[in-house]
Amino acid sequence: MITTEQRFSRERIVAGVIAGLSAGIVMAAALMIYCGAVGLGFLHPVQIMSGTFYGEDAILGGVGPTLVGLVTHLVGSAIFGVIFSALLPRTVTVGQAVGGGIAYGLAVWAFLTFIDLPLMNRIMSERINLMPGWWFASCLVFGACLGLTPYLFRNYGVAGMPGIRSTTATSRRAA
Repeated sequence: MITTEQRFSRERIVAGVIAGLSAGIVMAAALMIYCGAVGLGFLHPVQIMSGTFYGEDAILGGVGPTLVGLVTHLVGSAIFGVIFSALLPRTVTVGQAVGGGIAYGLAVWAFLTFIDLPLMNRIMSERINLMPGWWFASCLVFGACLGLTPYLFRNYGVAGMPGIRSTTATSRRAA
């Protein structure tokens, strides 16, 4: 049994922040590519993320809403990453980590779609209703990336990530 102190150790917090930032960048990139392709503007997803602070002016874009939206998204991604890292057992298989990440992405989607955004960012809430499939998929991608990140860090030597059993990692240690 992992104690609360172990779940929120410095290493797990750092690992969660890195995992969350990585997954958040992939999620934002997917939404930005989609919005650019359908004519909403490449930066539209990042700009509407600032709706909490700018209201309807977030849709107009500009440097302020873009930077505030980007920071808001990355901070939120890091927080979700820390929570995921705390929930992830120390030793899991890659499949379990990715499956758990996708399930976590589903929970993040539900929380954002039905609780957080309607209360905190009406502008983004309205916009994601215009692209529900892409929004849902981007949250699952976010979760899948969270699930892959500990594996990648473990195999490429970044200390502090919760371990994932892997034949590659085992064979590297044996070599």
